[in-house]
Amino acid sequence: MGLQFAFTAFVLGAASVLVFLLVVAVSGDPIGLDTERQTLRFSFAMVLLATAWLFRYREGWVLRFYVPAVLSVIAMSGVIVILLAVLTNNQELGQNVGLGRVSLAMVLVLWVSYGFQRLPVQFVTPALMLPSIFVVVHTWVTSDSVAALSITLYAIVAHAVGIILCMQTERRERAVFAHALELEQANAKIAAQAKHNQELSEAKSLVLASVSHDLRQPLSSLSLYVNMLRAEAKDPETAEIVRCADHMQTCVGAMEGNLSRILEISKAQTLGAGFPVSVVELANVFAGLHTIFAPAATAAGIELRFQDLVPGELMVTSNPERLHEVLSNLLSNAIKFANHDRRRRCWAHVGAIQTANGLRIDVRDNGIGIPTEHQDRVFNEYYQVGNPARKSTHGYGLGLSMVRSTIGRLPGHSLAMYSRPGKGSRFSVYAPQASAGTQTVPRKPASEPAATEDGEILVGSMVLIVEDDDSLRSALSDQLISWGAVVESAESCDEALEIARSCERLIDAVISDFKLPGEKNGIDVIRQVRQTQPHRVAALLTSGEYSFDRNLLKGMEEVRFLPKPIAPETLRTELTMTIRSSLASAAHLN
Repeated sequence: MGLQFAFTAFVLGAASVLVFLLVVAVSGDPIGLDTERQTLRFSFAMVLLATAWLFRYREGWVLRFYVPAVLSVIAMSGVIVILLAVLTNNQELGQNVGLGRVSLAMVLVLWVSYGFQRLPVQFVTPALMLPSIFVVVHTWVTSDSVAALSITLYAIVAHAVGIILCMQTERRERAVFAHALELEQANAKIAAQAKHNQELSEAKSLVLASVSHDLRQPLSSLSLYVNMLRAEAKDPETAEIVRCADHMQTCVGAMEGNLSRILEISKAQTLGAGFPVSVVELANVFAGLHTIFAPAATAAGIELRFQDLVPGELMVTSNPERLHEVLSNLLSNAIKFANHDRRRRCWAHVGAIQTANGLRIDVRDNGIGIPTEHQDRVFNEYYQVGNPARKSTHGYGLGLSMVRSTIGRLPGHSLAMYSRPGKGSRFSVYAPQASAGTQTVPRKPASEPAATEDGEILVGSMVLIVEDDDSLRSALSDQLISWGAVVESAESCDEALEIARSCERLIDAVISDFKLPGEKNGIDVIRQVRQTQPHRVAALLTSGEYSFDRNLLKGMEEVRFLPKPIAPETLRTELTMTIRSSLASAAHLN
């Protein structure tokens, strides 16, 4: 701002001098056309233009040597003032020069100097006072009292106005500087906080990855051992063992669910990306919810109602899995927090209505409701109403937090809540409506039970287990042996390759953990084991990592991924299906 002002002032000053020079030349005034006068005027104009050029095209140099530049301008201003005074009072050169012209020129020079200097007024004023005092003294000595008094008054007024101008400029400069300093400090603080948050996020990701792996390993082992215990306890005398095993399996499921919810929230917060969407038919979603929650609602004495929808009647643009999870969470809360008042029957209703901007999917109940003072916080992580003891039967306070996070990552979706204590609650999910006739993506069933005859494929099959965790490797071996499979196990990639090369039988399937000791991982194990066999070996890849990239499996045929903890039913189903698919591919090739 200061450089632009200085550039403009010097250009205007040079233009004024050149115009005056041209006017004098046209007028033909013999005194004005004096060579010395014209040379002085032209030199003065060139100095002003050269200074303006520096301020315009050499900003870096001016800013680097700002103090010398300012002092030079002050000195030049003083020289100009003195020169004008001498020129005015010189008997030979200034006899026809008007006093008003010189006074006006001096005033303009002082104002430009005061306005340009971006230094405190206590530095600028003394520097400009010295040549002004010289002018006043010189005028009193060489001129009459009237002229001297006039110059003195002009100087006083010029300095007074200039000082005010300089103080205002300094005040503005200080305010701009203070604002820039605050902005810089705020930006630095924001950058430091962002860096700190990034470091915390990375540290949290590392901790979660370690926790996920370390907890899922024993959970997988425990789940397999509990399943074998239940399978062995068939006699009536072992009914108590079966009951304990059932409770243990319930605890394992609760631990797995809690861990999965924590990891899902962390992943959503870390990635922050939106979910892919497609056309979803609400009739299919409602049917899936009814299949899952009808038994629990009946057991709890709650009437579960679903709006009757004709296939193709209402469709939304959403993510089928995420929408199902959101509605499942809301419906689970409606059943969990029912108001079991004997004077009225408990109910929960799921329906949808068309709005001006799309569809509104409602999950309503006549349960206990949410007090007004808690309604703004129920979507916070781990926040629960009326559960100070943190009983697991009331959940973990993560459900609504996950709902809000999921809705926030679905394009065009929003969430609303209305609740009255003792009357019930209504949670509404707003979603874009899809046009009729669009191809829909059906909701995948929650689970696919294995066919009983599929288990016969495992009998006599040769399975190679590659797992570095001793307890899980042992549990997998025992479980597969109980299903009739022949099992070889290894701890590392090298040991697995040695078994594959020396084994007397062909290997039918490989179950490998992704993270193994050394530089090689489970994918490398599968590739190298397949190279030792004359046929395509079926493969299951397991992992306890919460952020496993499934794109790593692209291009690998007959490889299925199983996240830990591994449910026995899922293990049997997936292993059977991949072996069957591998055998079918081999038969096709033959």
